Amino acid sequence: MIGDVFPAAGLGPPRAHVVSFSIPLHQHLLATGGFVTMLPMSMLHFGTHLSMKLLPVATIDKSYPIGIIALKNRTLAPFAQVFIGHALKIAQSMTKSG
Repeated sequence: MIGDVFPAAGLGPPRAHVVSFSIPLHQHLLATGGFVTMLPMSMLHFGTHLSMKLLPVATIDKSYPIGIIALKNRTLAPFAQVFIGHALKIAQSMTKSG
């Protein structure tokens, strides 16, 4: 996803100093003031304790599939069922408003 933004602006991607899927690591590095990162817009609205600033960068209006996967022949825990229900409601509301 990140790689699509730079060519669309006629730029090559910057050299990554750290590559991680860990949101806490992203937040820690941002807090040091020496890093920038690309995170989903939802991070500005939900679940972050940092005061993040959205930089004015043109992005591609493109959505990517996201899924929830469960193991076969396993019963979901009640809290997992509740989480999936809430995730679906949020996703549907974002689709309708977006």
